[in-house]
Amino acid sequence: MDRDGLIISVIESEMLIDEGRKWLDSEGFEAEGRMSYRLGLQRAIEAFGVIQTHAETDLELLVLAEHSYLTQELQLCDPADTFGVNSITQAIADCDDALLALTALNDPNLYRGAEMTHPHKAKYRYKEMPRDAFHIACISHRARISNSLRTTGLNLLEKELLKQRSANFTSAQAAYLEKQKAVIALLDSAQHGGFQHNTARPSAARPSDAQSNEMQNNNTKLGNALHGDGHSLTSNAKKSGSE
Repeated sequence: MDRDGLIISVIESEMLIDEGRKWLDSEGFEAEGRMSYRLGLQRAIEAFGVIQTHAETDLELLVLAEHSYLTQELQLCDPADTFGVNSITQAIADCDDALLALTALNDPNLYRGAEMTHPHKAKYRYKEMPRDAFHIACISHRARISNSLRTTGLNLLEKELLKQRSANFTSAQAAYLEKQKAVIALLDSAQHGGFQHNTARPSAARPSDAQSNEMQNNNTKLGNALHGDGHSLTSNAKKSGSE
């Protein structure tokens, strides 16, 4: 697989699409515009289709390809189209977040720490795994593409390209989920000798007697300050800091 070649194909396809749009608006160049526009759409569909087949083995390529397409689209977007600029900019930011999450997942120990910061409530989980930046990026981008598909006047190739890009992120999310499961299972196996990830909230460690006494003393000082014992809360805080 030629990763660089696929990325270049994606970028060039967007350039052809943009060139076609401009020629279509130029008197006497309508035929060239239709040809360039159609060729760009076909190349993009083909490139994104090939990239989808490698989702399980090269998730980074899939996200980078979409990022490259969006970046090229943003560069060619009319600055006066504020809605388009804002939408594309947000999509690029989502791809950036997805790449960061993928980097963390590729380091099992780093990801274990990240996984522990996610609440275990259902809304923060995706099939028991953390609903992290990668999942959020996939869901958000598919919703964005779905809205684009509702645009009136789209031709069959335009719809096919949008559907292909959406399908890529469906495949990406599924592949990422399996990677999450594999990483967590590996860590659980090393720690507990089993492969079942415990999704229950871990119990808090019990404080030592010294820690309990210190917390009790601090609570007493705070209570005295709040209820008035001749000292302000600020003076108590200063006194506590000097002890």
